[in-house]
Amino acid sequence: MAKLDVTAIAGAIATAKRPTEVVFCVSIGTYVAFQDTVAAARAAAADAATVAKAVTAAVHLDRARDLDHDPAFGIAQRENIAWAATSSVKLNLKPTLLTVDRLRDILAHWAAAGDDVEVETSLIVYPDDVGPRPMEAVAAIALVASRPTPRSSAPSPTRSTACRRRRKRGSRT
Repeated sequence: MAKLDVTAIAGAIATAKRPTEVVFCVSIGTYVAFQDTVAAARAAAADAATVAKAVTAAVHLDRARDLDHDPAFGIAQRENIAWAATSSVKLNLKPTLLTVDRLRDILAHWAAAGDDVEVETSLIVYPDDVGPRPMEAVAAIALVASRPTPRSSAPSPTRSTACRRRRKRGSRT
């Protein structure tokens, strides 16, 4: 699911004759297959078709994720870049440090914003699971950074081999 027009769904719910609720089963950025349930409308029989039509029109499915509407995608991209830079033979910590700094910045902005929950009850239920993603990304990056890479572990066997050769020659250093 790439985009969601909440205003259109809210409009359909407002015109319903009886209390209606739309419950989403997936969040933006989730890949869905043919005939997967994206949302369920809890509505009276008279309103069900109208609400279902509005939900179908309001949900935009696409094969590619979009940074403008999917913050989890941006977080995943940053995590992948840092993971690759840290775990590769090339070992470049600059992208990793920049990524951790940016993820910390995202968390700081979200914490400062607080909860934007209005007092009014919403009739659209959406599983927003992006909140823990920055910390999960930092944890994954920390995990790969803690593992020895070929570059960092290569001097150890080289050093021990050099020490053995010196001992055989009778040199002590």
